[in-house]
Amino acid sequence: MKSNYNRQYMLKLGLFSAGALLCLIPLLSLPTVVSASTRPQTVQIAALNDCVNDISEGFSVETRNYYVGICYTNKGSFYVGRTKKSGDRLVIPVSYNKAKNVYIAKNGEYTYTLDLNKNQLLIKLPNGNLYTDKVIRVIDS
Repeated sequence: MKSNYNRQYMLKLGLFSAGALLCLIPLLSLPTVVSASTRPQTVQIAALNDCVNDISEGFSVETRNYYVGICYTNKGSFYVGRTKKSGDRLVIPVSYNKAKNVYIAKNGEYTYTLDLNKNQLLIKLPNGNLYTDKVIRVIDS
């Protein structure tokens, strides 16, 4: 009888541990979206309104984990990233390299590169690792 109790206890402990591990894996696999600052600049707030409310020109793409927009306003060009999981948004100035057909946006130690030739989003993390997410579709252009 004691052996049966120990077996049940070990099974419960194993299932609990597996469940806890499954909850932690998503936190380790994707980069975190970091806001440009705790108090966004006035230009970025205006750009967010223009870009999110579709008042401006630009295009959007979808990857497995993100929606990414390149937004052109009279205040400049902006990278608008939104995670599918949490819906967190990031609006930061973006530059365009016409020769390479890539958009590059920097936010502190993070660098977001939308490569239209390779149809992928690259996110360089502060530790130097590179996260790659393939473009699934162009939403509008």
